Amino acid sequence: MTPHTTYTLSPGYIVLEIIKTAATTGSGALVAGRYSTYYVTGQQNRPFLTTTVLGSSPILIASSSCEIQNGPNTVVQLPTVTKSGFRAIGSTQGEKNFNLSILCNGGENNSGVPTSNSLSLSFDYNSDSSNNQVINNSAADSTKANGVGVELLWNMNGANSPIQKGNPLDIGTVSSNQTVEYDVPLTALYYQTATTVTAGEVKANATVTIQYD
Repeated sequence: MTPHTTYTLSPGYIVLEIIKTAATTGSGALVAGRYSTYYVTGQQNRPFLTTTVLGSSPILIASSSCEIQNGPNTVVQLPTVTKSGFRAIGSTQGEKNFNLSILCNGGENNSGVPTSNSLSLSFDYNSDSSNNQVINNSAADSTKANGVGVELLWNMNGANSPIQKGNPLDIGTVSSNQTVEYDVPLTALYYQTATTVTAGEVKANATVTIQYD
């Protein structure tokens, strides 16, 4: 008889995990089938253990998606104000309340195990040189008002706080097989950035990014 060696595995579990490998996750299917094989060195054709996803329906990865219902470019028209209304650096005028209406879809998920994503917004803008929470006045030099910028306020849950550049701000969650709409209340206003204010135009731009976690 040919001598042989017997190997045994200790009792336990093998878990097949789905791992996120990139910053952006797409939607799609993980097809049923064999995902791993365990064998003794040199015995690839004689596996002693395999991990296999069974079933005729594939595992679906459902990625959330959102869109701003106001359109890709939301214009907020601030009222005309007087130069005399600015009394010192940090004084404000011309508040304008507006909403960003955000519609989110959690994606289709037939696995029976619901998934959920946290949603947040971040704002990017060119800051005024005197205050990094104030948006720089980008009007042409020949027509711009000096000493004035624009501040955005975040009003979710009554916060009424200045929006810091790049700071993620939570708006809620979206689950698989769910569509949800969030109305994000904001305020834009003129903000005095220098001791001397001159009359003229004020223009400011900010880019909004929707983040999923």
